[in-house]
Amino acid sequence: MSQEQLVTFAMIAWRLMVECWGLKRTLKWLDTLEHHNVILEMNCKLVIDDNNKNKLNLFEYDVILQDCKTLFSHHYNYKVLFTRRQANDSAYALAHAHAALS
Repeated sequence: MSQEQLVTFAMIAWRLMVECWGLKRTLKWLDTLEHHNVILEMNCKLVIDDNNKNKLNLFEYDVILQDCKTLFSHHYNYKVLFTRRQANDSAYALAHAHAALS
């Protein structure tokens, strides 16, 4: 592998880990609120697909993903769905506008 390929792989792995960590933190937060019938939307299809598979490695990403699977197993009425980045950007902008007004 070239240096450029290694850097690209590391960046992708880092992004996956950050997305997965965000999902885990969200699930833990929702657990404290005791909400039911929750639908989460993410724009990282790979994390969603990996969450639905039973394949695990020993990377830190997989450890975080396993934590997410455990949290999902305690809440059968939670779902995570894929949404395109454009829709996510709109929601992000609205959330920041609301926070700025508060």
